[in-house]
Amino acid sequence: MVINNFLKRAFILLLLCVGITVSAQNSLLKDAFYELRHAENDSIAISVNEKFSSILGQYLKEDSAFDASFDDLTELGTVYSDDNKVRIISWNYVLSDGLFGYGTYVLYRPKKNKPTSIYYLSSNNPTKPNINHKYDANNWYGCLYYKVFAYKKDYLVLGYSTYNDISKIKLIDVLHIGNKNISLGSEIFRLDENSKQKQQRVVFEYSANVQMNLDYDKTSRHFVFDHLSPEEPDLEGMYQYYGPDFTFDALKLKKKVWTLQTDVDIKNKQ
Repeated sequence: MVINNFLKRAFILLLLCVGITVSAQNSLLKDAFYELRHAENDSIAISVNEKFSSILGQYLKEDSAFDASFDDLTELGTVYSDDNKVRIISWNYVLSDGLFGYGTYVLYRPKKNKPTSIYYLSSNNPTKPNINHKYDANNWYGCLYYKVFAYKKDYLVLGYSTYNDISKIKLIDVLHIGNKNISLGSEIFRLDENSKQKQQRVVFEYSANVQMNLDYDKTSRHFVFDHLSPEEPDLEGMYQYYGPDFTFDALKLKKKVWTLQTDVDIKNKQ
């Protein structure tokens, strides 16, 4: 009986310690994220982001992190894949001249009873992704990911970024999760039906003053998005003047390649 009471008290103490640890981690995360959002200059922002990402990384090592809530951090984006094996947590922070830095954690849990693999991506100098280049954690372009879908052995992700102060970017990319690292890009996209040329990802650039819709329709199994065009014909190629023109395009899977279809009837894609 004495031993049982001792074990009960020890177990309660352990639960209290775990609760205090989790509570302390939550507090540290909130404080660091607040610092990140209110950094006075770029060097401070980059330094604080390193601190925040380190604290978050330690937190994500907990067994329950894959399903943990971050309701207190409302500006921290978090999305799950449709097969519930991938969770992407991403955020940005303000730099000078209208620029942003980006951070992302990718969590991969193939089965609920298996350990979670954790990968980190960071960029304080975001760029426009090259449609024909493969990226990894060492040269990531920087963005926020807002959708992720299982596709064969990989995942299709939708992202958004502001890499300069006059235009925005949305993209469709391929996330490959390996044993020890991750990579982005795969030649499964074709934007010209009459060409055999394929590309690693699809990138849309448009004015910072407008919004663009880009989503995946599970019913039709198409990516559907606004068609972008310049304000005036002589502004072609100057993407800071591009915006939706009230027509829609789609990407449809044809012979294992996502192929562009222009001027689609969006009603028939729903």
